[in-house]
Amino acid sequence: MMLQAFICGLIWSVMWSVYVFLILKFYPFSMLHDYPKDIQAAATIEKPSKAQEQAEKRFGAAGGLIIFGVLLAFGLPRFHSEQASFLQVLQYIFIVAMTWNVVDLLVMDWLIVCTITPEWIVIKGTGTNSADEAVDLPQTGNNSMTDLLMVLSAVMSAVIGVFAVKISGIVRRREDKQ
Repeated sequence: MMLQAFICGLIWSVMWSVYVFLILKFYPFSMLHDYPKDIQAAATIEKPSKAQEQAEKRFGAAGGLIIFGVLLAFGLPRFHSEQASFLQVLQYIFIVAMTWNVVDLLVMDWLIVCTITPEWIVIKGTGTNSADEAVDLPQTGNNSMTDLLMVLSAVMSAVIGVFAVKISGIVRRREDKQ
């Protein structure tokens, strides 16, 4: 089950990556609101026409339906024919989602956006200064040590909770009944 979830997660990650990069390439105006205010102010993206806005909405809706339909299609055959526990389904979804998170961080963000940085990724008007020299974009992520410690605490709490359930024998007793 774990390997199948990982493979489905990789496929889903590729689909998400292509979807996001197509939006950035063809409809950059639709994601401009996600950027910091200084980048929004510096951007020289033309205001979209009504036809462009409608095309973006159709693409977004169709792409979203396809991506989530594929996610559903991955899970249904896996759990349709057997009696699966909630924990098994949760583990499967967790592996698929975490695979996507890792691919998003390592491949999309660090490798493609930060290292390779294709021209179509950089929003028009933000990659150069007034002398038309290339500049590095500002660090816009959340780099707070407090937030990092909160995330680590949440992960540790989740791991301790999983071990507590395993040790308590609840899972074992349920398996023994079947």
